[in-house]
Amino acid sequence: VVVTNLMMQQNRVVVTNLMMQQNRVVVTNLMVQQNLVVVKKLMVQQKLVALSKLMVQQKLVALSKLMVQQKLVVVTKLMMLQNQVLATKILMKTNLVMMQRNQVTARKRKMLVKAVKLYP
Repeated sequence: VVVTNLMMQQNRVVVTNLMMQQNRVVVTNLMVQQNLVVVKKLMVQQKLVALSKLMVQQKLVALSKLMVQQKLVVVTKLMMLQNQVLATKILMKTNLVMMQRNQVTARKRKMLVKAVKLYP
């Protein structure tokens, strides 16, 4: 009876040791799996953050390029308008000068015609 009791106790001890070892293995496996999941989640988050930063930078670059293009367009339009204004001012001045010259020549003609009529 003593021998069987001893054997049973030993078996119990062996069984509990085995169960404890198995539990340790299960716990470490679980912890490893959880750590892997956490690491994967972290990596995904970092990739998402990097992607969003990249997208924001690209949008900023696109915006600044667009603004530069718009400014260039505005500047060229402004310069064209100024050139047109200058050209019209020059044309108007030349037209005035020509008109004044024509008026002078017309007066001279009238005077000549009068002179010819008065002194045939």
